[in-house]
Amino acid sequence: MTQSGAPKVCITTGGSSAYGNFQQPMQLTLELLNRDGTQYNLGAASQDSVGRTESGSAKRPSDAPAADEPSGKKRRVARVPRSKNKVLDFAATLENYAARLRALEPEEFKEFDGAIVTDYKLHNCSRDDPVPATHVFLLIDIATEKGSKPLGYVSSNRKDGKYVEALPEGLLRKDEGGTVELVYVGDKNQFTNQAASKWSVMKSEKVFVPNNAGAAAAATSATASE
Repeated sequence: MTQSGAPKVCITTGGSSAYGNFQQPMQLTLELLNRDGTQYNLGAASQDSVGRTESGSAKRPSDAPAADEPSGKKRRVARVPRSKNKVLDFAATLENYAARLRALEPEEFKEFDGAIVTDYKLHNCSRDDPVPATHVFLLIDIATEKGSKPLGYVSSNRKDGKYVEALPEGLLRKDEGGTVELVYVGDKNQFTNQAASKWSVMKSEKVFVPNNAGAAAAATSATASE
């Protein structure tokens, strides 16, 4: 081996015996070189250890307090609400949804006849809402137009293991001892392993518009925090 002035590390392995063969102890000498083949500088390596904590882990820049703030205190930074660039135009979305449903044959709606329509959002919705927050009421109206009238609608939500809403007209769900059919029409719910219904609003039907109000609100909040 060519001799050089590079630092060396000596490694000695003990003897071993495996499958009846005895392996003599070995001594290896390794030269410490940089990746480009130049001699490794131990002095520079020792400087790298400066700035480590007592536990031996490297200090991160965030571990040290800022020069202009008292030790042990965190600087308060005003939070600016993050606004979405686009928001859902639900009215326009419902127009696309209605167009798909009205193109279906009346037979497609037979499962609603004498059944209860259910979704997870209904306990917070009403037909009297100035801005629609669900597609369910529109779906019930179109199903009725097609000749299949549901008995009503109810929320699928539970709290403490109990349904937050009872069925209309004193009816009971099957898991409550009743016989009435429920038709789920909502989106996928990962918490209950509920699959998305074919009656839910499709992704292709959703209409998004620029969030001008959100951008203005974020700008106002940022100005107020200065």
